[in-house]
Amino acid sequence: MSALQVAIEASRVLLFRRYLQASIRWAPPILIDAVLPAVLIRALYLLRPEDPWPMMPMPVGYTDPLMGTRKGYNNIPSRRARRFIDRFVRYGVIIRQPTDPAGGLALRVAGEDLEVGLTFGRSLMSTRRGVLRIEIPRGLPETLQLGAVGRRIHEVIGHELLDGRDYPVTRVTSTPAHTVFEVRVDRVAYEMPWADLVDGRN
Repeated sequence: MSALQVAIEASRVLLFRRYLQASIRWAPPILIDAVLPAVLIRALYLLRPEDPWPMMPMPVGYTDPLMGTRKGYNNIPSRRARRFIDRFVRYGVIIRQPTDPAGGLALRVAGEDLEVGLTFGRSLMSTRRGVLRIEIPRGLPETLQLGAVGRRIHEVIGHELLDGRDYPVTRVTSTPAHTVFEVRVDRVAYEMPWADLVDGRN
């Protein structure tokens, strides 16, 4: 990369950070619980715009990803792990790979929100605009699906980030192969770490 290309990309990253500082307003509380503050700040500094931003706007939410086709991750055997990476590698940062013994951990920006994704075992968690989706790799009988709605998620699924949290299950869908719980976690105000770029000090 030439010196001119390096300077252009540096200016582009600076513009991207200004954009994020002005646009990001919210984060799910589970993100604050899952990531130490210093780790979160380091991860935010790794965020990069994708081509052709700013000529084309960023996505405002998630789309169904193409399985295992992005950035050389075809060698990851788990379909769910590939989907996790595909979902968060665009405008996001993979903090821990899904193959990590502690489970995958990632964040990304979407619209006005910072969003988080986690893997635990063969299960996935991801947030979108105050809703946490938890996918487990087995089906549930209809009676158990109906019984889960309205309960607190920690009464249904055991995970340290859910223990003692007052997060109600709002919807359950199931097939023979997997079950998805939708949980209301709401959003909390969040400010990105580049206020000086917007305030005119840089």
